[in-house]
Amino acid sequence: MTGEALEKEFGRIDPSNPATHGERLYLAYGVRGIRGEVQRGFPSVREHALPMLRELRKQCATPDQALVQTLLCLMANVDDTNVLHRSNLETMRRVQARARAALGIGGMFTDEGRAEILRMDRDFICRNVSPGGCADLLAVAVFADIMQHPAAQALVPRTEDGGEICRKCSRSPQMGKNTLLPLILRI
Repeated sequence: MTGEALEKEFGRIDPSNPATHGERLYLAYGVRGIRGEVQRGFPSVREHALPMLRELRKQCATPDQALVQTLLCLMANVDDTNVLHRSNLETMRRVQARARAALGIGGMFTDEGRAEILRMDRDFICRNVSPGGCADLLAVAVFADIMQHPAAQALVPRTEDGGEICRKCSRSPQMGKNTLLPLILRI
């Protein structure tokens, strides 16, 4: 139902007067952005974000690790129209490549990966590059995960007093003071 309506909407875009940034990007690059995600049933969420979140929960990742790692996964795989709007196609491809590289060296699970994430954050701030489309998709993924698995509210199980606990290893993971969660919240 939604797919047909959105396809008609793409067909009605006036090339001489696009009404939104998304329409301009569609005309210039063929990138469908959030409309394309909705039209296809959020494939980025279904195929990338949710599997990553669920796997990381099984591995007892902290919420910080799970959210940042999943954001990197989305950044590596999504044509983020917010990045494209604020910059250009080349920059968007560089963002994707850097996210893939950060994941390739362990992302949130290695010192080298965390250092690269912080370098990316500083560089993106300086260049006004914001993977906001990916951040929005991360929010959709977290919402979908919570709706399907209410225990996922904190991305890890909690003790009766609200403390985090990993069922697999019966330990309480700590976020620590070097948390990268503000990186997500800033996007």
